Amino acid sequence: MSHSVIDSGKRSVTPYQAFALVHSTMLGAGVLYLPRDVGVEAGKDAVWVVLLSALPILLFLYFISKLLRRFPGETLVEFAPKILGPSRHPNVGRWISFLLILLPLGVFWILGLAYMARMFGESVVTGVLLRTPIEAVILSILFATAVAAGSKVGVLVRFNELLLPLTFFPVIFVIFSTLQRGDLIRVLPLFSADWKQIVSGMAIGMLAYPGFKITLIFGGYYQQPESSAKSHTAAVLTVTFIYWLLVINAMSVFGPHELVQILWPVLESMKEIQFQNFILERMEAGILIIWVIAVYTTMANLYAAFIEMTMQHFRLRERWRKWLVLACIPVIYYLALIPEDLPQSIRFSRFIGVTSLVLAGTIPPILLILAMIRRKRRGREHETAHSA
Repeated sequence: MSHSVIDSGKRSVTPYQAFALVHSTMLGAGVLYLPRDVGVEAGKDAVWVVLLSALPILLFLYFISKLLRRFPGETLVEFAPKILGPSRHPNVGRWISFLLILLPLGVFWILGLAYMARMFGESVVTGVLLRTPIEAVILSILFATAVAAGSKVGVLVRFNELLLPLTFFPVIFVIFSTLQRGDLIRVLPLFSADWKQIVSGMAIGMLAYPGFKITLIFGGYYQQPESSAKSHTAAVLTVTFIYWLLVINAMSVFGPHELVQILWPVLESMKEIQFQNFILERMEAGILIIWVIAVYTTMANLYAAFIEMTMQHFRLRERWRKWLVLACIPVIYYLALIPEDLPQSIRFSRFIGVTSLVLAGTIPPILLILAMIRRKRRGREHETAHSA
């Protein structure tokens, strides 16, 4: 008997909501420092290398979309045991998938949340609230995200749908900044980086898409899994467009040499905008508000996906959701405070980001290949056991 928790009328995520969910999760903490990080590796060619960074992410999401179509209405927790374990002994598959997939993903999911909270705290205390202890900022964002993460999937998705339009406002500010202070001559000449710089810049750019792995969990709630590839592709393209504008803006305003010396180039470029007789004369205030919303939705979605994965594997009842969310806060808080300073936090975040990317990028294609070899898909596990 299938243990799917999503069969009984709970597949409520529409294709547009899937787009909003993936878009809001990928557009996160890396917005403020992405131009600098890619610029350090690729120089002026960062303006087109950042576009190449989206290609591997699209490939990863293609494999995930194929899995969602093969196992509609099921999450990674449900279809991974069917793929990895024997049909007659489902508990064997559950523990194989737990040890090989869910446990490593869960560990780096928690570490990823910790590094996001730490980088958020570093950004706030160095750029805005200079006298506020970083511990207070980290605790504030953790408790705030816990409220959303403790909600059911349907509520969380509608919350993302509501906040989605706000994430497009930076595009307006970036265009104004580029037109007022930017000089595209600073971007030229292009195609001067060697292949090592291009690959390194692509790798750094890929770290700015941290949230695509949530589709392994929330994809089981899609109403139309066959349309998941379109929703995922649209989300990646819109986020990539915003990243591309941010890199062009930072490069045209500061130039490649000054850009790599600025910690938060996007925030600094917004300070260059001047609007006379406008409600907000300092545009960085508006950018910071939108950035906080972007970080909040990213962390809330990742937090909620981790909680959903844990509850499904251990088959916990709904009443345990909020207690599990609260129990994770001290762990994330402790991990977030391990780095001693900002450089160590950046190195910590790079390691976590690369490892998480490798895990989330290799697991779906391996599972898909095994599912095709073993002819596993939803509804066939009973047929396979009967024929055996």
